[in-house]
Amino acid sequence: VAFRGIWAIYIHSNVRLPIGKLKLLIGSPELHRWHHDKERDRGNYANISPLMDILFGTYVCPPDDPKAFGIQEKFPTNYFGQLLYPLLPDRIWQKVEQRHHEKAPSTKEVIQSLDASSNRLAAGESTPQN
Repeated sequence: VAFRGIWAIYIHSNVRLPIGKLKLLIGSPELHRWHHDKERDRGNYANISPLMDILFGTYVCPPDDPKAFGIQEKFPTNYFGQLLYPLLPDRIWQKVEQRHHEKAPSTKEVIQSLDASSNRLAAGESTPQN
């Protein structure tokens, strides 16, 4: 368990630590970055050793880094949304998302509200109570 934890920290680290030909036997940050490329079909699916990627033709190790990381699919941006998203059926998630968007003010509305409150306080007025 400890080895897997240390290994996960190592391959996800943002370091340039080239290991030469050894990268054909053990995973490294430079290989794992391509696994997180925004183009999800890039490859490098094996975690500890790239031997399976080499065997199945999914080994990728260009000399440069990917241009973008992450996923292309729409995905929740908050912590609890990311925890719940895989567990909820699509129809329920769509209702949750719709309800959230109906209630959530836009950034512009929040800024306008803060500006208005700030102006009222500067003028010596009290802020309205909700």
